[in-house]
Amino acid sequence: MIWLEVKYVPLTTNTADGVRYAVMAEVINSSGIEREVFVHRTDDGRYMHPAMAYDMNVYPAGQARALSEGADFYRASTARVEHPASATAASALRTFKARLAILVRQWRDTQTEDLGDVEVEVYTSE
Repeated sequence: MIWLEVKYVPLTTNTADGVRYAVMAEVINSSGIEREVFVHRTDDGRYMHPAMAYDMNVYPAGQARALSEGADFYRASTARVEHPASATAASALRTFKARLAILVRQWRDTQTEDLGDVEVEVYTSE
């Protein structure tokens, strides 16, 4: 079975520009899939979006590896989104949850079944 266990932490901070609302997501455990499911830009580390199966297959886990491979994006086990309105931050939380549920289903569907070991069978007309 493929699953992710994700902790979501809502954050509120006061800045000179006003109140900012954020959601921090962290994959704390997983089975059948890597924990690094959040796509970030390699150049500045900025969070982009929850990964889909394509992203899991194309982008490396970790910024250092992405830099050494020349990849534009990498995957991490944490992400933080920040917004000036609480409703927008709440929408981001719903997006995290919906996209990760889709990812788990996609990942399950892209895994190959074990075909077993070498078999020899003889078929006769008798």
